[in-house]
Amino acid sequence: MLEPCTPRARQKCRQIMDGAARIFDEQGFEGASVDMIAEAADVSKATLYKYFANKQELFKAVIQLQCKVYSERIEKLSKIDGTLEENLRVIASTIGQTFTAPALSNLFRLAVAETTRFPEIGRTFYESGPKTGETLITAILQKHIDTGELDIDDVNLAARQLLELVKADFFHVSIFGIRKDFTQADIDQSAENAVQTFLRAYRAR
Repeated sequence: MLEPCTPRARQKCRQIMDGAARIFDEQGFEGASVDMIAEAADVSKATLYKYFANKQELFKAVIQLQCKVYSERIEKLSKIDGTLEENLRVIASTIGQTFTAPALSNLFRLAVAETTRFPEIGRTFYESGPKTGETLITAILQKHIDTGELDIDDVNLAARQLLELVKADFFHVSIFGIRKDFTQADIDQSAENAVQTFLRAYRAR
């Protein structure tokens, strides 16, 4: 029987998952061995197997942990409460900062590569990331629809469009490793471009 990652054991579990994340990132799922992961985590194989039944379960745990970090960042959007343009800029900036983070690019590549083998990985990534973001953005947009500032027929579609407008400058060049050196100025400029394009389409007249 596996030992649960109780509060007392959480540090050891995190140590193992951090080591596994580095090896999965470098080697992919197939190329990573339990020996490599144990060495990277500075634990014995016996300790690793104490908490994780096999490499597959450890891989799923790593993806879920990193998805949680991503979703927590996006969930901060639920606390914003400014003017229409202020809220859109915060949304766009948060999306930009998230999608330019190397950890997310690595996570996305891993999730896509292994989704055929582990369909639940793709679902976990989607629900923790894009779906969470869409839900929160939809709620914010709806508030401004209710006040008459925005004129939107399909608010869910509009939320996805805003996400894509921000990602346009970053996503593919980041995912394919073409560029990693995005500055805050780059993110701010992309965010502003996305906001103004969105407002031209949906600001109430």
